[in-house]
Amino acid sequence: MFLRSIRLRDWKAYAQAEFEFPYPTRNKNVVLIGAKNGYGKTSVLEALILGLYGKDGMNALARAVASASDSERSYDRFLERALHQQAIDQGRQSMCVEIVLEDQDNRLKIVRKWHFNGTGKHRRDQEDLQLFWGEDEEPVQIRGPKATRDDRDDFLRSQIARHFIPFHLTEFFLFDGERVQQLAKQEKADTVRLGIEGVLGVQLLRELQGHLRDYANSRRSSGEHIEDEAIQRADKEAEACESQLVPIAEQLAAIEAELAPVQTRSDELTRTLRTMTGGSAQNVRELAEEKFRWQRQKDRIGESLNGVIRADLCLALVGSDMRAAVSRQLSAEIKRSEWLTSKNHTREKLSVLIAAIAEKRQGLPDIYPDLTEAQHSAIADRLGIAWESLWHPLPAECATSELHGFLTDLERHKVIERLAGVETHGVAELASLIQQHDEATQQIDRCIRESAQISGIEERIKTVTDELEATQKRTSELREKSGNLRREKEAMESRLASARAEHGRLASRHKSAQPQIARARKALQVAELIGDAISDLYPSYVDRLATEMGSIYRSLAHKTLVRKIEIDAACNVRLLGDRNRDIREMDSSAGEEQIFALALIGAIAQVSGISVPIVMDTPLARLDTDHRTNVLRYFAAQSSEQVIFLSQPDEINGDYLAAIQGRVAKSYHVDFEELGNGVGVAKVREGYFK
Repeated sequence: MFLRSIRLRDWKAYAQAEFEFPYPTRNKNVVLIGAKNGYGKTSVLEALILGLYGKDGMNALARAVASASDSERSYDRFLERALHQQAIDQGRQSMCVEIVLEDQDNRLKIVRKWHFNGTGKHRRDQEDLQLFWGEDEEPVQIRGPKATRDDRDDFLRSQIARHFIPFHLTEFFLFDGERVQQLAKQEKADTVRLGIEGVLGVQLLRELQGHLRDYANSRRSSGEHIEDEAIQRADKEAEACESQLVPIAEQLAAIEAELAPVQTRSDELTRTLRTMTGGSAQNVRELAEEKFRWQRQKDRIGESLNGVIRADLCLALVGSDMRAAVSRQLSAEIKRSEWLTSKNHTREKLSVLIAAIAEKRQGLPDIYPDLTEAQHSAIADRLGIAWESLWHPLPAECATSELHGFLTDLERHKVIERLAGVETHGVAELASLIQQHDEATQQIDRCIRESAQISGIEERIKTVTDELEATQKRTSELREKSGNLRREKEAMESRLASARAEHGRLASRHKSAQPQIARARKALQVAELIGDAISDLYPSYVDRLATEMGSIYRSLAHKTLVRKIEIDAACNVRLLGDRNRDIREMDSSAGEEQIFALALIGAIAQVSGISVPIVMDTPLARLDTDHRTNVLRYFAAQSSEQVIFLSQPDEINGDYLAAIQGRVAKSYHVDFEELGNGVGVAKVREGYFK
């Protein structure tokens, strides 16, 4: 897919800006974006990378991250510096990048928002990523059971990787001059290995291989032990639940202990405000108290909603037909159980009857002549058949088979009662709670708006009010954490009950181990096939990469020293000249090292077969005249592939601009307007440097 547009709001110097890009053709595939240093050129590349990949894209930002281990900490700092300086002052506490990707058949819009508090600190837990598909911008959503935030983020990340590129290939398609210099300086084998494994997806294949082997090992056991191991796992699950309940209870006690002094401080601040004079202070105090009351009301309603959802709502939603069918089945199983109990009870009396026929004792009529052993056996068989006929056919009200053999009759009665009770629950209670929750939210928003409209408050009143709001917010947070922990405790207790029930079911059921052993064998076979595939693919891609690099290197370099590039199985690189001598053993200029890095970047793009834009920021840094012209011509000549150059005034101009002018489809020029006090705004217009 190609890049159709980028829209920025409050991103660095761009308060509002939009870049639109035409569809690349065979002869017109280059877009130029020109800006002086510090005017926002690199900001466009950074917005594109982080808009697509969020925190995952930090390692591709050469200026923002000192090392891979620093990317986690640098993310918050980078975003806080990226927020437009006027945003917070003008009441905007979010920053947004919108990216539209298109090809001839598809359109994908990516919207990523970052949120900040009133002091400009990044709220990472509120970062929002949304994807919209097609011209009608239908939201892309994860299907199936309700997913967690992490599940949703992973799903959306996979969609971006599927329709664009995975984030670990970013530096080979979206890069700046500094990143090229870093690639040029680092160990070549590591860079080559990173590119090849990214193209092949080796990391994912190895993870899958490991999961398959773990799956097989967990099931490769003898048939007589498989049931014991399953029971042991259930025991361990129960023990794990019990051990996790202890720290949850400790955390709950700690939060409640912390809540008490915070609540006391909130009461003190409220009394302080009461002693102050002035209508503004009175209004602020009343609004703060009202907001706090509505917040507590909202929290209580939220807990009630969770209670309803966790209770019988799920059973109500399955429908009365399914509940009735389950109840009928359970009732029929109860009848069957009673019938089997009666049958087994009379079976015990049958042997007594048969023995009494052959018994000789006073008072019993004699059988003459005595029964032979064969006759006695025949009579016993006849009596057995007659007894069996008393119990067949199965009564109509009995179940023909047991679907819930893991339940006792008492448990079946309880389930029937539970299903019958569900009829008393409807959506009316849930709708009422949702309406109350919405009303509380609206009232909280109203309090915030009215409080913001009050002006003329003295500094002391404002300080006290701010602290009061902070303490009330902290009180609300602690109450929310307390509620979450209580719910977590309930969930863990439910999980413990399920583990114990699972233990009981496993103990009463015998399963054959052969199907699991067969599945384990298949899993190992697939794992071996994956290993063979990696072994077969890796050398072929190494050879292809070496061939492509050699061709590209010769196109970019103005010297003809390199005749061939070789890469061995360990990704060690040799640049061979005449007589097969590795010219890397000789001193190379910084420009030549960059040519090597650019040749690797171009080769990765060719070998991957991925049709996505190449975005280059200041790509000609530290290159001499011949190298600059060759680099521009090579990347611009990638027919019908979109290429975007981000250039300084003295970089792509004159003869360099003339070398690619015929392929330029659109150009932009970024100006910078000073607003005073070190604040400015970037302005985008069409056209290039004059």
